[in-house]
Amino acid sequence: MTGTLLGSIVDEAARAWAKLAGYQVYLVATPFGPGLPNLQAYHTSVVVDRMEYSFCPFGVVLGHGPESHRAFDSSRTKIFDMGYARVDAR
Repeated sequence: MTGTLLGSIVDEAARAWAKLAGYQVYLVATPFGPGLPNLQAYHTSVVVDRMEYSFCPFGVVLGHGPESHRAFDSSRTKIFDMGYARVDAR
């Protein structure tokens, strides 16, 4: 019982810290094209508070979540937690 109570307290503290810390930031990377020895191209984007920022031929575009990675083999997509940003992404 104590372990469950302690786990609940820790979870609640983590949620409270996340609210104080700011906006969650992720780096998303998907390999594409032929892989050469020691060389691989990647499509990358940054997701801040569920808003995705990625480059395309028209410049920087916005999306929801890692939506730009759907054009590639998303089974190879890696998402890296980069922590929190205090600046709103919008």
